[in-house]
Amino acid sequence: MPMRDWKAAITKILGAAWQRCRVHFMRNALAYAGKTQRRIVSAWVGTAFAQDDAAAARKQWRQVADQARPPRCRNWRR
Repeated sequence: MPMRDWKAAITKILGAAWQRCRVHFMRNALAYAGKTQRRIVSAWVGTAFAQDDAAAARKQWRQVADQARPPRCRNWRR
């Protein structure tokens, strides 16, 4: 099956074009954190993964992202 067919199937079933596994997502997130910050970043990201549904996870992720921003940038949005 060509890759475009796999992507179409994933989109239809999951409602997303591509989904990354938690392990690789966490590795990538921690790559941007300094050694002393990795534990707190891991805990913050883990709170988003612990949510019961996608809407709650998105809301929690927004809060996590806002906390991780420097104080002068917290009111900025994408």
